[in-house]
Amino acid sequence: MLKAEGGDIMLIDYKGSSDMEAESTIDSQTLTPKDAAELFNLVDSANFFSLPSEIFGLRFGIHPKVERVYTLTIELAGEKHTVNTETGAIPSALEQLCNWLDEHLKNKN
Repeated sequence: MLKAEGGDIMLIDYKGSSDMEAESTIDSQTLTPKDAAELFNLVDSANFFSLPSEIFGLRFGIHPKVERVYTLTIELAGEKHTVNTETGAIPSALEQLCNWLDEHLKNKN
């Protein structure tokens, strides 16, 4: 289980929109302890570092209506992993993480 403990720094490069706007970066050191803990829990719940690098509907025989494309790169403890996915194919736990990131970035601006 991932924990937001002293010394653990998570960097997230995130792009999650239909218009592919500029990428945003979130550094766990800049979050409140509560937000950092929640973020670590969401990444852990999504099993992010075990996900394939591409999760698209056509790959799994699904033909979803694509409203958004997501690209997440997370770096933690020397490990770096990128996942690209889309609406209709995104696993629910990863969608919860993306929704949290969307809210955090919206409130930040």
